[in-house]
Amino acid sequence: MSSYDKLGDLLKEAIDKNEFPKERRKNEKKIIPQNFYVYKDEFTVLGLEPTDDFELIKENYHKLLKKYHPDNVPKLNLVQKTAAQKTQQVVEAFAKIKKNLFS
Repeated sequence: MSSYDKLGDLLKEAIDKNEFPKERRKNEKKIIPQNFYVYKDEFTVLGLEPTDDFELIKENYHKLLKKYHPDNVPKLNLVQKTAAQKTQQVVEAFAKIKKNLFS
């Protein structure tokens, strides 16, 4: 069960119990899950949205790997370092998204 399914179940429960206030008070802060921004940043690295299909995520992942792979960029030290860093970011982001979706 993904985190979205768990959240959906919790929201359905809250709606059934009528636990949602009608209006938010002016000084009341939004409650945002602690890992929300980290999860969103992973999709930003891949240039996608969290609502995108996994096939699209995988396709874009492969495109970015091909684009930023150090073997496919000019043989300049700075360019290769940057490409290697970007490739590492893409790989890590895809691994985290895949873990979150299929755990």
